[in-house]
Amino acid sequence: QWTAVAEHLTRRRQENDERIIGQGGPKEGTLAYDRQRLIDSIGRAAHETIASYDQRFEASQLADVARKSVIETAGLTLGGASLGALIALATHVAFLDATGVIAGITAVTLGLLVLPARRRKANQELSTKLNDLRQRLTETLNEQFDREMRRGHQRIEDAIAPFSRFVRAENQKLVAQRDHVEELEAHIAGLRAQLGG
Repeated sequence: QWTAVAEHLTRRRQENDERIIGQGGPKEGTLAYDRQRLIDSIGRAAHETIASYDQRFEASQLADVARKSVIETAGLTLGGASLGALIALATHVAFLDATGVIAGITAVTLGLLVLPARRRKANQELSTKLNDLRQRLTETLNEQFDREMRRGHQRIEDAIAPFSRFVRAENQKLVAQRDHVEELEAHIAGLRAQLGG
C-alpha cells in the first residue's frame, strides 16, 4: 500500500508541480529498499546483542565449576576413605573399625552429593545468563522496531507534506472565492431590490 500511496502522490505532484509549495522530503526509495534496510538494522542490533555474550568466557566458567566440583568430590571421597583408615589405625584394631567405616561411607556420600549440587547451581547460572541474554535481545529488537516505526511515520509525513500544503493553499483559495461569490450575490440581491422596489 505504501508503494501505491507514494506513486499516487508522485503522480499528483507532477500534475500540479507548479502549484505545490515547497519540496518533498527525502526520497528513500521503494518499499523493498526500506524493508531491506529495516531487516538489516534489526539483524545488526540482534547480532550486536548476541555478540556481547562471551561464549568462551561462559564455557571457561562452566569448566571451572565442573573442575572444582570434581576436585571437591575427589577430596571428600579420599578424605572419607582416609578418615576411615586413620580411625582404624588409631584404634590399633586388626579388623576394620565400624566407626571408621561408617565415617568413610558418610564422607563418600557427602562427596557424591556435592557434584550434583554444583551441577544444579551451574545449570541455574547458565539459565539465568541465557534469560538475561534473551531479555536484552528482546529489548534491543523492540527498541529497533519502535525506532523504525517512528522513521517510517516521519517518511510518510515528509512525503505527504507538499501535497498537504497544496491542499491547504487550494482550500484557502476556494474559501476566498466562495466569500467573494457570496459578496457578489449579496450585492446583486441589493441591486435587484433597488431596481424592483
